[in-house]
Amino acid sequence: MTEYPRKLDRKEILKILPHKERFMFLESAEIIEPGRAIGKLAKREDFDYLRDHSFPHAGEIFPGALTGEVLAELLGLTLTTEQTGVLADMHIRPRGEIKPSDEVFLDAQVIETRGKFVFGTAKATVDGKIVATVKLILALEYK
Repeated sequence: MTEYPRKLDRKEILKILPHKERFMFLESAEIIEPGRAIGKLAKREDFDYLRDHSFPHAGEIFPGALTGEVLAELLGLTLTTEQTGVLADMHIRPRGEIKPSDEVFLDAQVIETRGKFVFGTAKATVDGKIVATVKLILALEYK
């Protein structure tokens, strides 16, 4: 039986999720209870794509689509060890900007499971302010 909360570092996350090192955006995660996890966005020097996602008024900004990706990664960690989830649908609502220097906290939870689909919600916050919310649907696959 799994004990909660369950803390995971980056190496452990890479063993669970199918992502490779360069497309893993989670730094750490903690599965609070079945279906709910919190985590932190990684700060890495090799996030070189930020150089090409820069705006005159704001400078470099973490892309909204990748914010949705990291939240989907976090939701994927809440699945059982026999399951993996493939992102089937994502509706993201940016509510602020994420700068490369920001410490970004993440929170994801499963709302319901219907057949082979998992429905969830997640949010990203910086300094206690919500900078993105997302509704996700993962298609379950069994390992």
